[in-house]
Amino acid sequence: MRAYHEESCDFRDFVLSRITHAECLELPAESSEQYDEDWTESVNLKLAPHSGLDVLKRESLLLDYGVMHDDVIEVEVRRALLGYVLQRMNVDTTPDHAMNPNVYQLMLLNRDEIEPFAAWAFN
Repeated sequence: MRAYHEESCDFRDFVLSRITHAECLELPAESSEQYDEDWTESVNLKLAPHSGLDVLKRESLLLDYGVMHDDVIEVEVRRALLGYVLQRMNVDTTPDHAMNPNVYQLMLLNRDEIEPFAAWAFN
């Protein structure tokens, strides 16, 4: 769940199962989603089949994503969800694409553009 965190004065992701106490406040919220730039702004992930895969597997992945020409899979993602999407899609985010291609079948092509918005997903 994403919400405004009053103590730090910013928007954060919260794990629902870790919330042990909540109360309904009579006052309106100090902020709203329109001020959460990571939620309102989107970026394009540029992905490609992992270079460590054989040609047949790379072609199959491109078909899975409906790519017919330039071998680049583009996925528009809210900045707040970048790290989660990269993890869920098992994307190799290393600079040299060194992760196991059988596990991480996609590799990120625009790491420099994406990393500032989801640095935690690049560790």
